[in-house]
Amino acid sequence: MKKHYRKNSIKRTNRRIKTPVKIYVEGQTEISYFKHLNDLEYFTNLAIKTVKGPFEKFIYDTNELKYLIVDIDNKQSKQRKEYDKLTQITKDERVFFNNYSFETWLLLHKNKNVKKVLKHHSYDLEMKRTYNVISWSENKSKKQLNKINKQISKKDIKVAINNSKVIENHIPFTNPSSNMRKLFDELSRLNMKGRNNV
Repeated sequence: MKKHYRKNSIKRTNRRIKTPVKIYVEGQTEISYFKHLNDLEYFTNLAIKTVKGPFEKFIYDTNELKYLIVDIDNKQSKQRKEYDKLTQITKDERVFFNNYSFETWLLLHKNKNVKKVLKHHSYDLEMKRTYNVISWSENKSKKQLNKINKQISKKDIKVAINNSKVIENHIPFTNPSSNMRKLFDELSRLNMKGRNNV
């Protein structure tokens, strides 16, 4: 007896293989933010994984596509000394910073002019004005993080990249300052490379 097979009995999948990228960060705020970027598919050809941990993990990671984001806090801080040490050891441009902290980058998504900050709680007022989150420095809950991310669109990310140019070239690490634009330029380059390889 001749067997009849349904056309749909064999499913073919054409899943795009994304380039794995690892980003080392200091806290949950950064982890939540880059997860949001993945959800938005901002970089369609990249699979970004964030790792929270000491800087030493970054140094000994053999992965070529690895990056690190650090908070400088201020130019005399322990973080600044760690940044200098890392850039000397790695001899490359895979270490990125925000001064005072990652909140500087978050605020750039909505504001062109970011004020100087000397303590973490100094962000509370601007975070409330910008994202309507309460007592941010003391309550970085999942609910508050989600509330921020929901207000960040693909367009806002491009706004942040453009706004960061104003404070990018402040030397030595003037408060506020950030070179996150360079990280996004690098990720965009990798994303385009992945698209060309499809």
